[in-house]
Amino acid sequence: MIFILMTFCLVACGQTKNGQFDRLVDSSKTIQHFEKDQSNETVVSESSDTNEEKIYSVVEDLPLFDGKPAEIGFSEYVDKNHTDYDGVSARVFVEFIIEKDGTISNAKVLRNINQILDKEAIRVINASPKWTPAKVGGEAVRMKYVYPVTFDHYGFYKNKNKK
Repeated sequence: MIFILMTFCLVACGQTKNGQFDRLVDSSKTIQHFEKDQSNETVVSESSDTNEEKIYSVVEDLPLFDGKPAEIGFSEYVDKNHTDYDGVSARVFVEFIIEKDGTISNAKVLRNINQILDKEAIRVINASPKWTPAKVGGEAVRMKYVYPVTFDHYGFYKNKNKK
């Protein structure tokens, strides 16, 4: 078992001459690129094999929503705009790309919970106003983002997070 895992890593990961690493993430030809920045910290970016621009998952300046960090601003927006369903407490994890112009694209549910909840989560995300995009080197970049849309009729998630 260990031999198979080591063989997979050797085949799927490659180190370049300058110590940078590339790793094929999945069959969609998404590549994660690992390199050291000037402060010797590892920087991870993702890109596609096609001519599309890089899609980052780690950036210097995180995107903002309504001038606030996403965990605050976007949470307020989602809480105000999604429909709560009686008797339902669940989280739907949605992955999407924040484009250079602040629009949302490629929204998809990572794990299906319920068709109605999945559609509602995608609807709210796609209806989102523009973000302030992520930045690398002072320039706006495309960034992959995952957000949990919480349907919390019983207050389960709110009570769970209080300490």
